[in-house]
Amino acid sequence: MRCRIDHCRYELVKDLFLSADSLVANVEKEGNATIVTLQNGCSRDDIMKFMSQDPLYRFCEYSHIHIL
Repeated sequence: MRCRIDHCRYELVKDLFLSADSLVANVEKEGNATIVTLQNGCSRDDIMKFMSQDPLYRFCEYSHIHIL
């Protein structure tokens, strides 16, 4: 599953997403958005739960997530 996260700066969140290697397979930049590819078996709820924790929450508080 891939998610497009708008209003979330790639440079600030890349390492935080990649630290969750059981959840996130890849992180890439696309224009003004961050594209997060989830591991097999992970869902939108899993990424939402992860993004609700500090410090990622501070960088993504006003982000919009779109499933691709």
